[in-house]
Amino acid sequence: MDIILASGSPRRKQLLAQMGIETFRVISSDADETVEPGLSPARIVEILSARKAEAVADHAKPGGAGLAARPPAPAG
Repeated sequence: MDIILASGSPRRKQLLAQMGIETFRVISSDADETVEPGLSPARIVEILSARKAEAVADHAKPGGAGLAARPPAPAG
């Protein structure tokens, strides 16, 4: 299966490897990460992850899968 990680994050690659997923392509998304104020953190993750996945979807092979996530907010 063709798996695309829509992130250039070294931590995301490390997490996939820890889960036993070692064969995947990395295609960094340039998706817009701005959102309207007042959204819940869960909704922000949904919106931004969908944007990143859509931004790399054209690169997927038939039957492939994409993985996208929003980075965590800074602590503090």
